[in-house]
Amino acid sequence: MHSFNFVLSANLHGGAVVANYPYDKSFEHRVRGVRRTASTPTPDDKLFQKLAKVYSYAHGWMFQGWNCGDYFPDGITNGASWYSLSKGMQDFNYLHTNCFEITLELSCDKFPPEEELQREWLGNREALIQFLEQVHQGIKGMVLDENYNNLANAVISVSGINHDVTSGDHGDYFRLLLPGIYTVSATAPGYDPETVTVTVGPAE
Repeated sequence: MHSFNFVLSANLHGGAVVANYPYDKSFEHRVRGVRRTASTPTPDDKLFQKLAKVYSYAHGWMFQGWNCGDYFPDGITNGASWYSLSKGMQDFNYLHTNCFEITLELSCDKFPPEEELQREWLGNREALIQFLEQVHQGIKGMVLDENYNNLANAVISVSGINHDVTSGDHGDYFRLLLPGIYTVSATAPGYDPETVTVTVGPAE
């Protein structure tokens, strides 16, 4: 994850049918042995909810919410509000890399029999494609110095969202964002910062 400038990912699980988004770790503490759960949103919570809904509503039945004896409105859940998990991959990716990741729980049965695999594939195929297409939602570009040399590890900040990304080895950056108007800054040691206002429209 540190070697490649990934933008968007999902990890695929079984045992439930829901699109789960970070954070997975709850800040709530156990009270007399009872585990209380509470939503633990990231600074990009609305974006993560949108990513999860894109998958859920393109899936054959996830969006209905009632699956495997559980109910998840819109077929999505904040990980910590479902159950708290430490050191999960989606939290790691968001906190320590440029990648936005969700967890897709795809089947009540962790080991579905062979005869059900075609149905599972048809239920998930379009959702996988639509999720991949979300990589184009936001801003992207190159960070260059005054001589047009690529700047790696420049920090890209969005005003009002406390989560930065960095440019890759070739100066390329990608920042997923919902439609809106944003103030975006690029900074790098030894260089003057650059700040621009950008308008993000709906993804094509």
